[in-house]
Amino acid sequence: MKLQAVIDAYQDRIKTLRCDGEIDGITLNASSEEDFYLFVKSAPYTRRASLVLIDNGNLRAVWRNDDGSHVGVQFRGEQSASYVIFKPRSSTPDVSRVSGTDTLEGVNGQIHALGVDTLLNA
Repeated sequence: MKLQAVIDAYQDRIKTLRCDGEIDGITLNASSEEDFYLFVKSAPYTRRASLVLIDNGNLRAVWRNDDGSHVGVQFRGEQSASYVIFKPRSSTPDVSRVSGTDTLEGVNGQIHALGVDTLLNA
């Protein structure tokens, strides 16, 4: 899927999340939305993520792969994000888990360092 098609789909999803959030009394954090688009365009990540509005007003995106690996990122605003990355190990049935809070650039660095960047591209 091309990046622009993914962005268009996200815009539709975020519009729905914004409306649903208003019904529930949750206001979308504009800085979180800005950071989400900045993050998606930075790599660029062309695989579409599951996207939810959490009750603190931030967006959370999750990219999953058939092998059990996934990346979850909560966009906190001000170019800060909380993340969790799960990656199955090839030599054991164990799964590596890395999590933390970092800049958007730092989260991208963790994604690349763990070799799950292909998970985020179609």
